[in-house]
Amino acid sequence: MKTIETVYNKLNNAKTELATHKIELSDVSDLKEIINKSKQIIKEIKGFENKIQSEQKTLRKAVSDYNSISKKLSEMEKEKSPLYSQMVKLMDKIKITSKELGVNANSIEGMQDAIKLQDEMSKRSALGGEADLMFIS
Repeated sequence: MKTIETVYNKLNNAKTELATHKIELSDVSDLKEIINKSKQIIKEIKGFENKIQSEQKTLRKAVSDYNSISKKLSEMEKEKSPLYSQMVKLMDKIKITSKELGVNANSIEGMQDAIKLQDEMSKRSALGGEADLMFIS
């Protein structure tokens, strides 16, 4: 009977050692799985970082272009404003003179074009001015 007990004791010890190895193999397997998932996530993050850098470059160029165009528009507004004032004064002078002479001001050469331009220039004045955009990186 003592022999059977010895065999059972040895079997129980062997079972315990096998169970311990299974846990250790399971831990290693879990670690490998985590490593693979981490590598995949890092790869995706790098892809998004590259895409963000590319989009930032595109955005910086667009902002720079916008600011450049806005500056040019502001400069043109400064040129347009005195021309508009001169046009209005001349048109008023022509209207007064033509009225004194009994001539319809609208029949004078260039007056119809001046009226259209005056209207167009007054509409465009709201677009002038600087509207700088800043990009924060």
